[in-house]
Amino acid sequence: MEASPWRRYRLASAGLVGGLTVVPLAPPLLLLAGAALLAGAGFGPATISLFELIDGVAPDAGVEAMTWVTTAEALGIGAGSLGAGFAVSGLGARAPLEAASVILAVGLIDVAAGDVRVRRA
Repeated sequence: MEASPWRRYRLASAGLVGGLTVVPLAPPLLLLAGAALLAGAGFGPATISLFELIDGVAPDAGVEAMTWVTTAEALGIGAGSLGAGFAVSGLGARAPLEAASVILAVGLIDVAAGDVRVRRA
């Protein structure tokens, strides 16, 4: 039995978030390497599942949907980098990592909340 795209996305996101949330706690190199391995193993499947979900939601407008998603990702990366820079300057090097862990955990709760009802384009 094949898992639904939402289930695969939730599982892959859990691995990605699980690896990234322990990074602030990972001064020992071995723990950091394990966290990076777990996060990296979740990144590819989460991205592929996301693309599959987008194709299911907007089957006739896949290019436009992907454009919007990648634009949102680029804006999020830019805003996150800006915020991280200010946090490092004002609060120290660990502050952005700790903030990212909290944000990722909230995102995981959102993803794990269950099937999301979407309206087809």
